[in-house]
Amino acid sequence: MYPTNSRFVDEVFYLSQYLFETIMDTTEKISKLDMLANQVEACSKTSLELYKLMMIEKFSTVVSVFISQVLMVLILMAVILFASIGLALWIGHYFAQLWYGFIILAGMYSLIFAFIFLARKSLLYGKLKNLAIQLLLKDKE
Repeated sequence: MYPTNSRFVDEVFYLSQYLFETIMDTTEKISKLDMLANQVEACSKTSLELYKLMMIEKFSTVVSVFISQVLMVLILMAVILFASIGLALWIGHYFAQLWYGFIILAGMYSLIFAFIFLARKSLLYGKLKNLAIQLLLKDKE
């Protein structure tokens, strides 16, 4: 019924051994691929977290610079306001009419505003754009 040929038994034995080794190699390769996939996933999560932290740092730098600049402008505006009132009073005292000083100072400020308005693209936009680019592209020193 069953062949008792030793050659057949040997071939079956070698075939089963070959299949076993192939299955073990495949299992080992799958295990290595699974470990590699886990490492790639961990690396990508770490990279994403790093980019998030870098963007938070850049955003906080831009916000802090913006807030400090706004505070400096507010203080400068207060100084200019009080200096302007003093100067207007002094000019008005010189011309013997207080309102002359305020009118003259308003005219000077109107001329300064007109100059800044006409030259705003070359004076302000480029410098503000460059400042923002510097802040965003600044590497850690």
